[in-house]
Amino acid sequence: MFNKNKIKLFFILLLFQAGIVLSQTVTFSYAEGAPHYNLLASTGSNGASGGDAGGIMVVGTGMANLIYTVEANFNDQGWFNINGWGAVGNAQQDGSLFGNGRFSPADFGGDWVCQINFSHAELAATTNYPGDVEDITFKLRIRDQNNQTYPNAPSERNFDLVAPTLTAVTIVSDNSDDEWATTGDEIKITITADNENLGNEDDWTASIQGVPGPTTTVNATANPKVWEIKSTVANHPEGSLFFSIQFYDEYENRCAAPVTHQTNDPAIVGTVTIDYTAPIVSATILSDDNANNTNVLATTGDVVTLTITAEDADGAPEFIQVPTVTIAGETPTTKNPNVAAASFTATRTMEAGDAQGEVAFVISALKDRAGNTASNVIVTSDGDNVTFDS
Repeated sequence: MFNKNKIKLFFILLLFQAGIVLSQTVTFSYAEGAPHYNLLASTGSNGASGGDAGGIMVVGTGMANLIYTVEANFNDQGWFNINGWGAVGNAQQDGSLFGNGRFSPADFGGDWVCQINFSHAELAATTNYPGDVEDITFKLRIRDQNNQTYPNAPSERNFDLVAPTLTAVTIVSDNSDDEWATTGDEIKITITADNENLGNEDDWTASIQGVPGPTTTVNATANPKVWEIKSTVANHPEGSLFFSIQFYDEYENRCAAPVTHQTNDPAIVGTVTIDYTAPIVSATILSDDNANNTNVLATTGDVVTLTITAEDADGAPEFIQVPTVTIAGETPTTKNPNVAAASFTATRTMEAGDAQGEVAFVISALKDRAGNTASNVIVTSDGDNVTFDS
């Protein structure tokens, strides 16, 4: 015959124990407050574990006076005890440790609580630890001595211990000549990650020509591996483009080193030169084959040659776009080359109907490769002119 008092006590104990379970909370966090188990979580400060031990922290409240074990499951390969003692700041307040991931909570103000730190080395010593891999998942839980687990259905956690790398870096300007840029042009640097998504652009630091944001912006594309860093030219220093971009992957791992204009792995594709200064264009004119052996006289049938040269403010030759030229009010017979260059020649074979006197010319549509414009040239730089007499 059953003892009713014993049965009643049994159910009271069950309800009491159930109440403890219902009120129990267990949370896991990572070193340095990292949002994922990433490089920072594996090397950052982790409280009682000390220094830069990295790892995890287990915090529990409303627990029972039982022995618990902290377990990890990497990539759904099974649950195993964390292989370490862990660390506490104060055993009377944070719990007692027994090795192999086991602990008991402390009675703190009438509540059984714990705060246990496990270092990254202890996590790495756990069975089925995958090593320094990227983009996998793992789970964490605790199990009490009665084989009850908390939480009952642990969520998947991101695990990535690989710094992002790039396979491609390209530079281009939206100028008509995409290797040059001037005021108002947009410079775009496109980076492509190797085998993982980039993200967390708010953490990035990027500068073009030493100019940081907001002038320089970081922009996602439809492909999470491809990102664009853009800057509209305003007060950027002139010269060959230099830049620095420190980027992160989607799990907030920072690149090992910023990508710069000097990066050679991968090699930078493309180049842009910033130029605000208009070219300095000069011209000389002569008659090539006058019968009287003078290069300042021309008659019908003689060839007059106009030589055009361009230089920058420092006196160095500068490429300009193909200019528009007229000689004696007419289109030249020849004009070479027909591509951007620092020097051009235009010729005209003089005709009987051409205007008598000084052979006039106009060199217009003068632009350097960046699009900076210069005024029309209508006089020679040496003061010499050709006189036409038919």
